[in-house]
Amino acid sequence: GFRYRIEIYVPAPKRTYGYYVLPFLLGDRMEARVDAKADRKGGALLLPGAWAEPDADRAVVAEALAGEAVRLAQFLGLERVEVGRRGDLAAALRDGDGEQVVDDERGHEQGDRREDSEEDREEVDVEHQIGCGGRLN
Repeated sequence: GFRYRIEIYVPAPKRTYGYYVLPFLLGDRMEARVDAKADRKGGALLLPGAWAEPDADRAVVAEALAGEAVRLAQFLGLERVEVGRRGDLAAALRDGDGEQVVDDERGHEQGDRREDSEEDREEVDVEHQIGCGGRLN
């Protein structure tokens, strides 16, 4: 089954996914986990990391998650979504065609579960989609 633990009270070095990781429900299944934070001052929905569950169809989940992230940013009155590099869905969320992007000059693996720093986040304009077809209406 799906084992979930909110990691707000877990010391940073011991966190598996992130400070406020949330489950992502697609249909009737928990398909992913997303670390999300609203940076209201900066006008961005921050997604430092996103991970697919083992049996999930990554392409389908990334497309659905991209759309929901855009909707959430719009609902919160935020201008854009910034996707980090942690997790196996992060690259698909950043790259519009869903291809894995290997461009991390520091050599971090795509699934690396370390905390993101400012320079690790890649800004993606909400109006230009966050990849996989998510659009503002």
